[in-house]
Amino acid sequence: DNAGPGQNNYTVKCEPKASPIIENCTITNESFNGAAVYVHGARARPRVRKCEIANSKCVGVFVEDGAEGLFEGCNIHENKLAGVWIKSNANPRFFRNKVHHGRDCGFFVFDSGKGRIESNDIHSNR
Repeated sequence: DNAGPGQNNYTVKCEPKASPIIENCTITNESFNGAAVYVHGARARPRVRKCEIANSKCVGVFVEDGAEGLFEGCNIHENKLAGVWIKSNANPRFFRNKVHHGRDCGFFVFDSGKGRIESNDIHSNR
């Protein structure tokens, strides 16, 4: 865990106005503070397709602060906390993903988070 007090570490960090396309990757995070994929800020709109987001020591995917984005066909599993956190007016779309075997909930939507969660296979989360 490289994060100092009050710091978070992210494997993939999508900043405001960024629109990367991320496909066919395996993404994890060894930090107890952070997420494997972090998306934040206005007009942050990544397209994450066919990725494995797994075994992170915190959250798999964290989307906040008005960010959007599309997560499609991903396998999100065995993360220490939720597979996905959505908060603070974020409005991502999760379509045809598998979200399973997390040590917390599959999706946690809070603090005015939004989003479209469609045709996902969500199971075996605590």
